[in-house]
Amino acid sequence: MLRRLRSLAASRKPDADSDRTPTRIIVFGARNHTPREVRITPGIRRIAAAAGLVLLGFAGHYVWLLVSPGPASVALVEERDALRQLNRDYADDTERMASRVESLEMQMRKLAVIAGAEPIPTPIGGVGGAVSSPAGYDYVSDRLEDLSGRIATLDQQSVALERTMREKSRLLASTPSIWPIRGYMSSGFGMRNDPFTGEIERHYGLDLNARTGTPVRVTADGLVIETATSPTYGKYVVVSHGFGAVTRYAHLSRIDVRRSQRLRRGQVLGLVGNTGRSRAPHLHYEVWVNERAQDPLNYIVDYTP
Repeated sequence: MLRRLRSLAASRKPDADSDRTPTRIIVFGARNHTPREVRITPGIRRIAAAAGLVLLGFAGHYVWLLVSPGPASVALVEERDALRQLNRDYADDTERMASRVESLEMQMRKLAVIAGAEPIPTPIGGVGGAVSSPAGYDYVSDRLEDLSGRIATLDQQSVALERTMREKSRLLASTPSIWPIRGYMSSGFGMRNDPFTGEIERHYGLDLNARTGTPVRVTADGLVIETATSPTYGKYVVVSHGFGAVTRYAHLSRIDVRRSQRLRRGQVLGLVGNTGRSRAPHLHYEVWVNERAQDPLNYIVDYTP
């Protein structure tokens, strides 16, 4: 067989125009089958080349469609980028809100200290769970949930703090803290010699000498609970200030208030006189807290021993 192939190859003569020369292909069949010669003419070659080019073009176009974004893909990419930017903006706004909440918490703690209220605990910052990106949806959602809880706590604490400060304010307004008159103090609180008998007795207030007709001012906000005249106190007024505090103003020449009348600190309730058990015009002033007599000087804020 090899000798036949060699003889066939030797018998082929070169053609001057190879493009017109048909291509011969020897096809060997199964064992003991005679080889066959297949001729491919130039026309078939050209058709095959053209078909190959067309197929190659279709394949390239298909690959280009796969790798290049179409109008729908461009829209999706733009939408994705817009959502990412929106998420970043939400994250920035959330952090600004967190900073404001932390500032409010700090102010609330300071106010609680000033008001003497229950101390406000410092919250644990941040949110639970691992966060891959500070601008991610999960981060913003968890952060907002955390801030919502802290704001609700602040709201409850502000109500309690407001109540405490209101009570403190009422207590301050109801504390006898000013001089009822400006005058010479002839007798203080405690044990003394009775000016009429000379015997040692307990004096339950202050004696402040002043001219008759000097205005007497209530020393704290309160409610008039008694206006009367007695042999000892003469004309007198008793004012309840709440929180167990009561003040008495005695030896008045005139009473300018009525029972159940509400007074504000500094309001005139009567005039200095010399009524009752008194040797000269003066005001007898008492402070009682929880039915126990107190030294009025301990409550007067501008008193200097």
